[in-house]
Amino acid sequence: MKKPLHLLVVTAFVTATTASMAPADAQAGGAERLRECLESIDGAADRELARSRCLWKHYEYMASYGR
Repeated sequence: MKKPLHLLVVTAFVTATTASMAPADAQAGGAERLRECLESIDGAADRELARSRCLWKHYEYMASYGR
């Protein structure tokens, strides 16, 4: 039980930190892309895996603004 909660806390912290450092337009575009990806996983066989892939795509997109 502690492991999933710990992962959720770390994910929330990283997301908040990344969002606060990224330009405003990147935040809006990134949030929209993430929302679309998360909405598209409704029919996925392994929802947790699909959710993880969406989050990693989001992190990769947001990190591209730091390059």
